[in-house]
Amino acid sequence: MQNNVKLPQKPAHGVSVLPKMLTSNVGNISNSKKLTQSTK
Repeated sequence: MQNNVKLPQKPAHGVSVLPKMLTSNVGNISNSKKLTQSTK
């Protein structure tokens, strides 16, 4: 548990990149859903 608390503090650049990847993945999923709905 202590290691999980220390991790975010050390790799600051890595933490900032994660949210961007998550948001981009969510955007891709929403776009794919729109495409599937349009094809149906």
